Amino acid sequence: MRVTLGINAAGDIRWRCLMDKVYSKHEPVTSPVLLVCSDFLQVPDKPPPEKVRTGFGKVADRTNFTRYARQFVREIGAIFDTKNRARTVFVTGTLPGSTDNAIAALSAYSGWLVQAVTNWFRDRFHGSTYFGVWEYQRRGALHLHACIHCPTEESAKRLRLSWKRKWIALLDSVTKRAGVDLYGRADGSTWAQNRWICRTDAQKVEKSVGAYLGKYLSKGSVKHRSWCERPPVSWWFADKESRSQVRQARREVAVTRLPLSTAIDLWEKLGSLLAELVPKSHYYVSAYNCQIKGLISLAHPVQASMMFDSLVSVLRVLGLENWDNVWSPLDIVDACTIIFDAVNILHNRQNPRYCPPP
Repeated sequence: MRVTLGINAAGDIRWRCLMDKVYSKHEPVTSPVLLVCSDFLQVPDKPPPEKVRTGFGKVADRTNFTRYARQFVREIGAIFDTKNRARTVFVTGTLPGSTDNAIAALSAYSGWLVQAVTNWFRDRFHGSTYFGVWEYQRRGALHLHACIHCPTEESAKRLRLSWKRKWIALLDSVTKRAGVDLYGRADGSTWAQNRWICRTDAQKVEKSVGAYLGKYLSKGSVKHRSWCERPPVSWWFADKESRSQVRQARREVAVTRLPLSTAIDLWEKLGSLLAELVPKSHYYVSAYNCQIKGLISLAHPVQASMMFDSLVSVLRVLGLENWDNVWSPLDIVDACTIIFDAVNILHNRQNPRYCPPP
């Protein structure tokens, strides 16, 4: 058995009891490729038709906003919270039309629209990082939410002033490509002569990026996305730098090759103390193997990082520096004493009335 302790940028601490990984020493056997030659060459009479890419003129099949995607976006939001908020802008773009053709056209060109928006962020605001999500309205239309961290405050101000003009230009481009009026109304009229009626929003992030994303990453919002008949090609997007920062912020340590009783005891002792410190903690047990357990604790990223470092130091004090060669069972009584002392020290450090001894 092995016990793993992990943390991410959003402040989620994961304490799991899993089975040891088994690696095979034998390489997979593959059959040799057979090359078949022929003297006859068949030339098609007509060239093959050009395939339309999904999201660039073709509506995507049923796509879901998975739990992994929601977790990844949360971690990106936590990364953005550590940056200068005066240079972070949250933008929104909606569809002015309400006809079925307009809704279908926006879904069919969702990939092209995201590509055009991200290219604009990259070219006009060089050095910016961004991510965004698509939201599904009750009327069946999609609208875009994106968060951009600009290199300077002047570029952030310029972004807020030029966002509406850019979004309208993108809607006009989709109208020309699809041949559908995206400003058309259900009663037969159109907003094409009054484009500035289109609803957009571009505001500076004042509180937290996670607060802005709470509405769009909730379970209710995910449930609404599953009802979407014309989904986008992808429900979320992010730049490469933000993705790499999220992966670098993830840390995990593992205690491997433990006996079953020792692994479960260690997991229960540390898990109970972690749940006591963090009110928002959730236990789960695998439906396929009752020995595989886990605990997820949600805390502030700074507090979660302190707890993670404290728990890692506890594992080191227990004599688990060489985590790949642990065969002897642990003394649970001594382990509990060390754990309780470490937790009390951590709790006293977080208490503002705590005074360190001289």
